[in-house]
Amino acid sequence: MSRSCLRDCAAAYEAFRRTGQDVEILPHGLRSRVRGLQTHRHKVDMAMPGSRVAINLASVATTDVSRGNVVTTPKWLVPTQRADISLKILGGAPKPLRHGARVSFHTGSAETTATISLLEATELEQGQSGWAQARFEEPIVAVKGDLFVIRTPNATIGGGEIVDPRARRHKRFQLSVIESLEVFQQGSSEDVLLQALEGKHPCDIPTLVQISGLTLDQVRNAIPQLVSSSRLVQFNDHYMTAVGWSKLASQTANILRAYHQHPARLPPAVSAARWHGPRGS
Repeated sequence: MSRSCLRDCAAAYEAFRRTGQDVEILPHGLRSRVRGLQTHRHKVDMAMPGSRVAINLASVATTDVSRGNVVTTPKWLVPTQRADISLKILGGAPKPLRHGARVSFHTGSAETTATISLLEATELEQGQSGWAQARFEEPIVAVKGDLFVIRTPNATIGGGEIVDPRARRHKRFQLSVIESLEVFQQGSSEDVLLQALEGKHPCDIPTLVQISGLTLDQVRNAIPQLVSSSRLVQFNDHYMTAVGWSKLASQTANILRAYHQHPARLPPAVSAARWHGPRGS
């Protein structure tokens, strides 16, 4: 039996499926199948997220899993080494937390060392809150909204919420970064989806679930509203923001205009596309 953390794409609203479901064990990427489930020593056919569950996994030895591993729906979660966080320092912490501090980071049943980059201050005093980015020494598996605690060897000094588990590196003291994080934390599903898609190429629904931190149902419910309001553009089963599509169309038009003016001076990307085109073209 495995006592690793149990995660499902439907968050707390649906069951973890039934015995026989295919699963993925992260961060190692092992694939397995649920042979049996137990809750408080009683066999069950399905388990709800948030409950304490023992899982009998096919073709997985106890030595293959360890504390902090996550059993989840295949291809939903991706291990991360960087996350945007909302952080509060305890009033009784021994001292302020400085930018660049190394701490012990605890979320779920996982523990790793993290370097904390403060995004809007040089330090956080006892009792203060702020936006930060955590860079992990070892990959962890987390979803938007997961809670965490940070510790030094001698004391618990603070904690908070993971806002973006697949964060890009940010410049500090940037108002646009802070506004984006506030949308991720407090915005509607539609706002979060648009924010996650900003600057990205067209994405399919599984990718939207991964980059937004929303559940599959939340993404599916948000898409029709965004498309009908012309804030999202659909390409078969892929989606892109209307702003992103407008920029892409403008860039394409400029490339074609330059080509027609100077056919021999193709941009490198267009030249490569022609060079690597189908044989006989």
